[in-house]
Amino acid sequence: VRQLRAHLAERGAIVTRYAASRSRRFWWTSAAIVATSIGGYQAIHFATLHRSRCPSPVAGSPALASESGGRGGPVAARPFSLLVDAVDAKEAGGDLDVYYDVCGLDVDSSYSVAIRVARNASVLKRILGTAVAPVTATFDEVAGGPAVRRHRTLEIDEMPAGSYKLAVSVTDAAGRRRDREVEFQLREP
Repeated sequence: VRQLRAHLAERGAIVTRYAASRSRRFWWTSAAIVATSIGGYQAIHFATLHRSRCPSPVAGSPALASESGGRGGPVAARPFSLLVDAVDAKEAGGDLDVYYDVCGLDVDSSYSVAIRVARNASVLKRILGTAVAPVTATFDEVAGGPAVRRHRTLEIDEMPAGSYKLAVSVTDAAGRRRDREVEFQLREP
């Protein structure tokens, strides 16, 4: 009987060590899967949000001519344009992420960006002076190419819930100006 107990105790210790090693392997494997999933999501998220949405260069444009070794045909001016991403409704009390694209500028050309977030206030609120003060920011930038994608963060944590308008204005070195407006909602937290 003692031998049987000793044998069973030894077998129990082996089974316990085996189960513990399988448990450690399970948790390490699970952690590796989660880390890989998060890393993959972050890479896709960054690649999607930070890739320019500017249209492809027009046939005959300088960008296409330089890419094709000068066989792009006669040089044509690229259209200067501004694209602003829509803003989803969000809770009041945080920052606002603004994504925009500046298209059609020459490499190393300077331009300025003005961003404004203002509450859609009634005429009566404006007359009485109870409207919320807008948040503005300006940036002087240099184009790295004909398609520039930018992300800016504005602090709007003091703005109450309501309907708002995001206005982005870009002026290039030649004085050409492009404006875009996007409306969005701030909800109660």
